Amino acid sequence: MNIAVTINDTYFYPLYIMLNTLFSKHEKIQIHVYLIHSRVSERNKKRLERLCKHHGGKFTEIFVSGEEFSDAPSFSYFTKEMYYRILAAKLLPETVERVLYLDPDLIVTDNLEEFYHMPMEGCFFAGIRDRLQDKEDSPYWKELGFTGKNRYVNSGVLLCNLTLLRKEQKVQDVFDMLKERGERLKFPDQDVINVLYEGKIAVAEDRYNLNPNILRWWEYLGYNFAPFFMKRPAIIHYMGAEKPWRNSYAGGMYQYYWNEERKYAYGKKVDMFFRCFKIPFLMIKAGIRFFL
Repeated sequence: MNIAVTINDTYFYPLYIMLNTLFSKHEKIQIHVYLIHSRVSERNKKRLERLCKHHGGKFTEIFVSGEEFSDAPSFSYFTKEMYYRILAAKLLPETVERVLYLDPDLIVTDNLEEFYHMPMEGCFFAGIRDRLQDKEDSPYWKELGFTGKNRYVNSGVLLCNLTLLRKEQKVQDVFDMLKERGERLKFPDQDVINVLYEGKIAVAEDRYNLNPNILRWWEYLGYNFAPFFMKRPAIIHYMGAEKPWRNSYAGGMYQYYWNEERKYAYGKKVDMFFRCFKIPFLMIKAGIRFFL
């Protein structure tokens, strides 16, 4: 299983937790982690390499120099790292036929093999609908020129068909769209993927990229109290500004993250001890929000 991650040192801690949860759910599967970056310290790269080796996996660093995307437009909120997932076919070795891109602000709670090996004939990407943005009456869709042939997917969990991308993807199309509309895009890399490749994106079950803060009441009950009557989430993705490894987090399904973080954290032990007392209060708060 090939996994791509694109970070800088700021997000290294959650990446370390995320990869540990990934390995724990795939003990008999060899995982090859590709770190695509332009600014990760030697200390953190060695830490990742040790992690992969410890679990019987492989680690490959792909350094992207400042010149690599020198012609690519960038904005205050749109760093060069965001190009890496869109242009993974250009950056990864040609021997890699497909790769699963994962954001660092998520945890893996179930096996991903079925998703990873899903059919992708004729599709560049496979993703999971973004439930906040996937609304047919959305005025933003009209601004984007998005017609709805596909569901509007979230780019934080993205399966990439590198073989087809190498044959058909035109890198200049990405640059042109960003030059033309970059300042008007709310979610630059995500909007580019959904608009440019509409009709060439396969859609998987919601459980493979679950946003814990927009659950329906029966989902909240099922995931938190009675998981036997519905499929458990495979990936919980803590989208948005609030993050569960920070003391300020007040969002949903925090207990899942805390349980994984306590197993794998290499720091923050004192913070974690005090944060555990938040769990019952956050569950009650989330429950009230879903029922009112």
